[in-house]
Amino acid sequence: LDPGQIHLVWRNLIANAAKFTDNGNITFTIKNHPQHNLALFTIEDTGIGISPQNINSLFEEFTQADSSTTRKYGGTGLGLALSKRICELLGGQINVESQVNKGTKFNICLPIKTTIKAAIHQDEGRLNNTSVENKQVSNISNKKL
Repeated sequence: LDPGQIHLVWRNLIANAAKFTDNGNITFTIKNHPQHNLALFTIEDTGIGISPQNINSLFEEFTQADSSTTRKYGGTGLGLALSKRICELLGGQINVESQVNKGTKFNICLPIKTTIKAAIHQDEGRLNNTSVENKQVSNISNKKL
């Protein structure tokens, strides 16, 4: 895997956050856990959220939270399945926490490798004060890896 694939995961999650957040905030955070040699990434929004009954199938191919979401927002239902697969190939994991009408938080935990460091440094400038679907992604913090 190359740094571009990690960027694809981040961009997909940020784009989803923007798509499902009409008003509010989108936050992308990078943290380093050196004692465990892990990088932790969080993409959090204050959007529409996901119901508990839909979270279990969220990472399945061609699946979206519910059919009304597909009609209103579009999409193929492949982005999260692909994101999960990339994270697993890198030896990491992705999970989600959400509350309806309060927002969603995706957590990505990856072992720190040269590929991860390269992706972070490559995207550092692009991720700060970025805009997705005319929505500002703010509060981006980056801890040195």
